[in-house]
Amino acid sequence: VTTTVAHALVAPFALEPRAAIAEPSGAGLTVHLSTQTPQRARDDLCRMLRLQREAVRVVAPDVGGAFGGKASMMPEDALVAFAALRLGRPVRWCASRSEEFLTGTQGRGAITRASLTLGRDGRATALSADLAFPLGHWMPYSALGPINNAGRILPGPYAIPATVRAEAYLTEGPAVNIYRGAGRPEAAMLMERLMDRAAAALSLDPMDIRRLNLTPPDALSRGNGPRSGDFAALLDRLESATDYRAKRRALQTRRAHGEVCGLGLALCVEPCGTGWETAHIALLPDGRIEAGTGSSSQGQGRETAAAQIVAEALGVDPARIDVLHGDTATIPDGIGALASRCTPIGGAALHRAALAFGGKVVEAAAAHFGNAPDRIHMDDDGLHAGTRSLTWSDLAATLPTSLRVDLRHEAAAEAWASGAVLAELIIDPDIGAPTVERITWVDDAGTVINPLLLEGQLVGGAAQGIGAALTERMVYADGQLLTGSLMDYAVLRATDMPPVRTISQPTPSPANPLGAKGAGEAGCIGVPAAVLNAVMDALPPGTPDLPLPLTPERIWRALTGKTP
Repeated sequence: VTTTVAHALVAPFALEPRAAIAEPSGAGLTVHLSTQTPQRARDDLCRMLRLQREAVRVVAPDVGGAFGGKASMMPEDALVAFAALRLGRPVRWCASRSEEFLTGTQGRGAITRASLTLGRDGRATALSADLAFPLGHWMPYSALGPINNAGRILPGPYAIPATVRAEAYLTEGPAVNIYRGAGRPEAAMLMERLMDRAAAALSLDPMDIRRLNLTPPDALSRGNGPRSGDFAALLDRLESATDYRAKRRALQTRRAHGEVCGLGLALCVEPCGTGWETAHIALLPDGRIEAGTGSSSQGQGRETAAAQIVAEALGVDPARIDVLHGDTATIPDGIGALASRCTPIGGAALHRAALAFGGKVVEAAAAHFGNAPDRIHMDDDGLHAGTRSLTWSDLAATLPTSLRVDLRHEAAAEAWASGAVLAELIIDPDIGAPTVERITWVDDAGTVINPLLLEGQLVGGAAQGIGAALTERMVYADGQLLTGSLMDYAVLRATDMPPVRTISQPTPSPANPLGAKGAGEAGCIGVPAAVLNAVMDALPPGTPDLPLPLTPERIWRALTGKTP
């Protein structure tokens, strides 16, 4: 069986467009940037402006989203800093929404093709894939991230020998860079379309053909793919939670009554970043605890999760923790927020630093009390040795120097998340308009630090994933952008969102001491693949795969046979 998935170019649409303020400070600059990577931005500016590292301070405050569109230094960022340095006065720039559409980086745009060879029993024996990714006319820092991810992820959660050929090529448009998922959605859509194509060709249920080809848990430790997870258990949970077999039977009844409806399955994996991150933990004079992380926040609630990680390691209330991030004056080194790495790598760094800090605290208290360290008890009230106690502020006052731990954590391996999604969809046959009735999603994000933050990440990602599948695309005519405003670029509205039921089924990752995996990009990976499969399931058998987005016009033409 073969398939082709044509992805539209889309905007990594953040609520807040990019902005920059640069202010001369002595012989250097303080630059406030809407960025995911403040330390990288500082280093890039230093090279461009020929300044020493200590002469430039970059501050990345909380901003309204980023999604990869704020991961790299952009021309406007450098020009604002240069102008402030040359003029000796503050310079400010803030993109309008139309300017952001015109000059910001774009995502997706790939054309992916693949063939899958199977035996009559439904077991796949070979995957051959060809990936072609556009780059735009210049290459930001992570421009090759999407094609690299798509190539290394295939064949996803399946035990299938794979040959993957990949090509990235320059185009005349704006730069194409990482966007929430960065190659993972492209790999998932390609693989999941093949699975549905194979099921149809062999008259097998889509759930059953996936089960036949799963990588078993005992094989995950081999090779460069996922190191933990239970893909069969994800499908089992999804099947029972949705009463999948009954829905399949009901589909036939609904169709007999004239409804155009479909079910779409997707099973996906998500690698969550490699490399290092920094953290420090310090005792402040008032007894509060400072936690600094090289990860940054764009509105995901990173401060809450960071405080929880440190508090749990120390046995104190999270309200005692002051979290610092996004400022190169207080966090000189770090990677930032990329590739769903903030908890698996940034959180692991905080966890290790907190444990080391707790050891130093106990040693200091033991010296003060004249007790052995193993006789010291630590909690939110302070340090205790039998009936004697020392508050956190009293401990700080007794120390000759401040108590602080600085740590750089190198990830031992990459954490891989996974998930199984069922999309239920109905199409208006008169106009081809699709409506996603509901999404059910069993997610394995490893150890869950904060269920509410996890839910927000999953549902938010699902909104962007559904948008990429059904509505969003950048359109040009003779070099002119036609989708330069929200009148023309179709971001999902609240009324377009279906109910999304998420079910957490975690398996701890061996890649970090927390057992955590990523979750920030998951909604853009499995959900759009399930929606695409649901649309194709609703269309007449044998319908060629439609390009993205799955607009009402394209669906109506497929239903009626009226090709352009």
